[in-house]
Amino acid sequence: MIKKLSKVGICHINTNGENQDSICHGQNENFYVISLADGVSTCMEAKSGAKIASESLTNLLLKKGEYFLKFNNNQIAKFALEHILFRLKQTAKDNSKAIEEYSSTIASVLVDRKEKKMLC
Repeated sequence: MIKKLSKVGICHINTNGENQDSICHGQNENFYVISLADGVSTCMEAKSGAKIASESLTNLLLKKGEYFLKFNNNQIAKFALEHILFRLKQTAKDNSKAIEEYSSTIASVLVDRKEKKMLC
């Protein structure tokens, strides 16, 4: 079972700002995945960027999880970042906006259901 929670931060409460978190999760016969992206508040498309980042990384990990468990940390980070950037660049181009306006941070957990291994 995957549970998700996102809480509005103090900065957003004080300024009546919007929560720019995006949580995406999924599972298949081999893996559980949950990804949390936090949009950068100073960026105009932060919420959209966070959503793209969390969804694209979750989907990638569900489809290619067996490969990620074999990579070293640098390979994982590079491959995941390239995948997310590709999706963000497509969206930015389609909307005639700078990719920097979609900035966010991201964290993800991949759980191998059969091997009982976890990758964060």
